Amino acid sequence: MLSCLLRLDAASALKVAGLVRPDDLASPALAELLAAVAALTHLRIDPEPTAVLALLRDDGRANGTRVQAVAQLLHDLYASAAVPVSARFYAAAVLKEATRRRAREAGERIAQAAELVPIDALPELVERELLAVQALAERAAGVGS
Repeated sequence: MLSCLLRLDAASALKVAGLVRPDDLASPALAELLAAVAALTHLRIDPEPTAVLALLRDDGRANGTRVQAVAQLLHDLYASAAVPVSARFYAAAVLKEATRRRAREAGERIAQAAELVPIDALPELVERELLAVQALAERAAGVGS
């Protein structure tokens, strides 16, 4: 999805970047890039790799030893040659994977809580976890349609 966003104009990228949140991505590095892409598109700046790197350098997220790693990641994403018009499809795939990851996390939290929290607190915790998974699944379904 990010490789597509790096090849889209600001208006097109904004439509896709608004579908996925940085915390939907498992990788903190990719989440940081998505946040930078979204920030640029809100400023109506095309999120091409040089602009993304410049933004990350300006706000201190890609300085010193990180510059090379961020530049390489941007290069690799841009070179992966994803089809830009497929960005929405990839966004749906990201959200589906985020839903799976969130469901696993919910299961782990519930299993841990089953051993540690008072019984009367379990139903609320289970419901809260279920609602979080359902919300992600609904976002994924909305993007995929």
